[in-house]
Amino acid sequence: MTDFQKEMITKYGKDKICIDGTHGLNSYDFNLYSVLVVDEHNNGIPVAFCFSNKSSEDVFRIYFSAIKNAVGKIETTTFMTDDAPAFHNAWSYMMGTVKNVLLCAWPVTRNWHQNLNKIKNPEKRKIVNKALKAVKEELCLETFSKLMKQFIQELLNDSDTCEFGKYFQQNYAKRPDKCAYCYRKGPGINTNMYLESLHKKIKYHYFEGKHVKRLDIAIDGLLKLVRDLIFQRLIKITKRTISSDKLSKIVNSNRLGLEIQSNKIEKLADNEWKIESNHSNYIICKKEEECHRLCNIKCTACKIFIHSYICSCVDNLIRGNICKHIHEVAKMFLNDTHNEEIHEIYVNQNDILKETFDVLSCSSKSANNDGHESKKRKI
Repeated sequence: MTDFQKEMITKYGKDKICIDGTHGLNSYDFNLYSVLVVDEHNNGIPVAFCFSNKSSEDVFRIYFSAIKNAVGKIETTTFMTDDAPAFHNAWSYMMGTVKNVLLCAWPVTRNWHQNLNKIKNPEKRKIVNKALKAVKEELCLETFSKLMKQFIQELLNDSDTCEFGKYFQQNYAKRPDKCAYCYRKGPGINTNMYLESLHKKIKYHYFEGKHVKRLDIAIDGLLKLVRDLIFQRLIKITKRTISSDKLSKIVNSNRLGLEIQSNKIEKLADNEWKIESNHSNYIICKKEEECHRLCNIKCTACKIFIHSYICSCVDNLIRGNICKHIHEVAKMFLNDTHNEEIHEIYVNQNDILKETFDVLSCSSKSANNDGHESKKRKI
């Protein structure tokens, strides 16, 4: 670990830790295991690397022990990894328990699709795949529990889907908190896209898509990657820029928000609104306290930061985006605030004019009285 990596994991490791491995980087049986954090620009930063030809829990304990010796104990809120339990078990042993332990959505979905081939009937396969997605994306915990129970029961009662039902019940139904959307509200991470992007960059940019035959050359490439990340981060801090992907999502949801009709928005309380949709109703809440995170991700049109509002939709709760519902509510709130300010200015102007007229009136009366007194003196 470099000094830069130590600083990054100390600063951002308390929020999210992502861990994954990649193979095919060298001609030998060595895999690269990377630990990554997410900074205020929503960019993934690798904070530790490990080359190993084994993927056992004992190896990862040694790996995480080296991190602990370098920076101390990292108590993170969210821990994301693939479907291998060795990562989480080793991390918990060295760093302690984690509040949110999530599986990356991509390998989970890939495993489901591979095992869906156990269903020979193509029509039933499509129905089960659609039902899987609906159960996984259900945000209400109570509704999710009912759907999960009903889904497994229907799978096991059908001879065509029974084999897949047993696989799903054994591997995922016992740990729904690792992959269901209703258990990952708030962390703002659903896939290990940061690590996927990192490994592609290492493989095709720094290793030029070739198998590296010498380990020292591979280490040199990783050090160059970290060096370049330092300069990229300094440029973003200086220019105060955010990731183009994140910005495009914010702009796109802002555009979609324009399609929401104003009569579909209902104000429930001072900082709470409801938006009616064709499929569901969404609740939007405005946070009273200021955003406590070190971030500059915001919508300049709505004048809000990414954590200023919370919406009950998947786009905000799971993907961590400023959704179209938040954009529309924020614009309405901004207009109401602007109108109140204009009204206040208008009232203040009337008060000032009234006070001015009162002063002038008093001055006029005083002047008239002084005139009468002077006339009396002359007489």
